[in-house]
Amino acid sequence: MSLKKTSIKYLANVLGVSVATVSKALNGYPDVKRSTRDKVIKLAKELQYFPNQQAVNFRKKSTKFIGLVLPQINHFYFSKIVESIIELASEDNISVIVKPTFENLEKEKMALLDLVKLNVDGILISLSDETRFPDHLIEISNLGIPIVEFDKISKLSPFDKVVTSDRDAAKKAVEHLITRGKKTIAHLRGPLLSQNSIDRFLGYKSAITDSGLTFEEELVIQVPPNNINESQRSFSRLFNKRKDIDGVFAITDISAIAAIRELKLQSIDVPDQVSVVGFSNWQISSLTTPRLTTIDQNAFEMAKASYQKLSDNIKTKNNITSREQETIFIKTDLIIRESS
Repeated sequence: MSLKKTSIKYLANVLGVSVATVSKALNGYPDVKRSTRDKVIKLAKELQYFPNQQAVNFRKKSTKFIGLVLPQINHFYFSKIVESIIELASEDNISVIVKPTFENLEKEKMALLDLVKLNVDGILISLSDETRFPDHLIEISNLGIPIVEFDKISKLSPFDKVVTSDRDAAKKAVEHLITRGKKTIAHLRGPLLSQNSIDRFLGYKSAITDSGLTFEEELVIQVPPNNINESQRSFSRLFNKRKDIDGVFAITDISAIAAIRELKLQSIDVPDQVSVVGFSNWQISSLTTPRLTTIDQNAFEMAKASYQKLSDNIKTKNNITSREQETIFIKTDLIIRESS
């Protein structure tokens, strides 16, 4: 993604003015006629020319808009995030522009570009599963737009972050299974590059090895976290090979419910024969039979901390070069129900 589509010299040639005049107009010098300055800024915006050091001059006044970029909106956890951030922002008379990416990197880049064109005051973003390197985010930040990552983040990025301690939460979940006497615990993990998937896997592995159990790669399978049918098929293949499995820790509640569905189909008692723990505490987790033990991520606290951090950065004009960045951890809770 490139926001710098042209040069300052090109702007000057199109408008029939000097390069110095364009530069002064972009920097708000008082000796440039207002009509000339308006023409320069209008053309620069149309051509998506945003010089890094001068971009803040496009945005002298608050627009009272912030962007919210996230992988999904028809997702219980993310829908609670959206609802909470909109509510919090409305108390400050700020409007929220919501941009779903559907776990697609190119859609994520386009969403960010749209928000730049709308001159938002700041951006909250939860990354798509395809996002590995944060170059496109750094490019946006260089325009003077504060960015805060939340939930699904990149550890390679230089931005403030608000996250669940996925590794600790996952370890807590698996330790719970171990205290229930489970010794052969499968893990239904998410995408290989997704940071929360990585951290939940590491938490699972840490709980296994720290307890003296043997870590077996065969017991870890990748599933589409929010596709119940595909998750069930994947777990069915694993369980048919490993009938000794007596515990399951899943990346999401949906994949955990998929495992329960398959176990029921095979007349396996949950939790007596196989215990199952999910992650996220979706509403559906308390409606299944048996009700699902899961990790509650506390969506409201995630939204509140993310919104407050972005608000603070907008007010103080903090950017990625001015200070050491902060990572805020949101507390999780293990909700014990009948599935374990």
